[in-house]
Amino acid sequence: MNDKLYIIGGAGKMSDKDKTPSSVGAIDVWDWKERKWKLDTEMSIPRHGHALAYLGTQLIIIGGVTTIYMRALSNVESFCCERGAWIRGVANLPSPLSGHGAVTLPPASLM
Repeated sequence: MNDKLYIIGGAGKMSDKDKTPSSVGAIDVWDWKERKWKLDTEMSIPRHGHALAYLGTQLIIIGGVTTIYMRALSNVESFCCERGAWIRGVANLPSPLSGHGAVTLPPASLM
């Protein structure tokens, strides 16, 4: 996506003292010039086990699990990479979901 590499959420330790992984809300982008990661933005709910798709200029973040509420999520949110803006509450899944996949496909025509 525009020669950018993103890390979206996940589960990790919040500190060296913390032994329990916590959901991460950060969206980090790799800066190729400085050769380091930079925080781009934060999701509304930290999560891991979510699915991600890229559609146009949008990162679509789907479901996942959060250690804040200790449950799977049913929300879908979108981040516009060009404008640096969030679209919250894009949709709700039929039920809470984690550990799933998502894919975007180019337009197809029938033969």
